[in-house]
Amino acid sequence: MKIIAVANQKGGVGKTRTAFELAACFGMDDKRVLAIDLDPQANFTGFMHATSPLPSIREVLAAEVPIEDAIRRKTWNGPDGDITFDYIPTTTSLSKATIEFADSDDSKLLGLVLRAVANRYDYVIIDTAPEKGVLLNMCYECADYIIAPTTEDDYGIDGIRELYRDIQKKKNPDINSSHADILALVLVRYENATICKLAFDDLTRLASEWEEKPLVATIRKTVTVSESVSAKQPLQSYDPHGTAAYDYWDLALKLIDRMEGTES
Repeated sequence: MKIIAVANQKGGVGKTRTAFELAACFGMDDKRVLAIDLDPQANFTGFMHATSPLPSIREVLAAEVPIEDAIRRKTWNGPDGDITFDYIPTTTSLSKATIEFADSDDSKLLGLVLRAVANRYDYVIIDTAPEKGVLLNMCYECADYIIAPTTEDDYGIDGIRELYRDIQKKKNPDINSSHADILALVLVRYENATICKLAFDDLTRLASEWEEKPLVATIRKTVTVSESVSAKQPLQSYDPHGTAAYDYWDLALKLIDRMEGTES
């Protein structure tokens, strides 16, 4: 089981959408997927149209219920069959995590609870909160890989730089609290505009400087992305032949190749 955190230390950069679409693409590729909403804003849970989000990931982390009791399953119609993945919802009560999980060892909780399902899934995808704190630290400490989405503005790219610096600090041999590699930098809402091209060049330069040499990918801007949110459907179900659906599918296959070591 590989654990993937979708993260950026700035908000509004497409983290939830990217986590949702990759979970759907992995599921469409017959991978066993568990998605976890670890953002107190609960946008991923909203995408799943979870009418009763309890028990949630908070109850799991607080050891009030076993992780198996919080897992749900969601299925949509796809172009070549069902698109299915499991998920654990959240609620706004997770916003108290800084107080509730304040002990020094609590940053290890997510990794510990995921051990119970290690033989059940191929991939765990975590939608993270943008702000630094115990929830993000939980992800940094348990993740094998990090996917960092951003928009074309400087704030989102600065958030990726901050993320990289924090990961490097945690990888320091004196701390050694993270083994995560940055797997991909994803520029969402991409269009044929100078500001997007400059952002892509900036991300490509960053990737070339980092030891992991992360993949740099773009997701083209299209109105169906917003429409599919309202429809509570992944793009592979709502608009499977659209450009954004193609871009996410292409990204998912490249990520699988990298994680499984099959990249040519």
